[in-house]
Amino acid sequence: HGHCNVPRGQGELGRWVRYQREYHSKNQLDQAKVDRLRGIGFLFAGDARAAWREATGEAWETRFGELEQYRNEHGHCNVPKGQGEL
Repeated sequence: HGHCNVPRGQGELGRWVRYQREYHSKNQLDQAKVDRLRGIGFLFAGDARAAWREATGEAWETRFGELEQYRNEHGHCNVPKGQGEL
């Protein structure tokens, strides 16, 4: 699947994942276990928010760069809805 976001309804593994996040939120998960989980891409609540902010920040920068390029080529920032890729 390429990620560690196991649905709660995914049986024993889903429950185990939920418990790891719950223990972590209560500071009841050993740091070595936290490090191992993060090492395979496991995200805890704060990690997920930070990853989302980073991803949206990168997307924002990408789109801003595209808008600058459009303005340089067309002299304005009024991009038509149906423009497609810039």
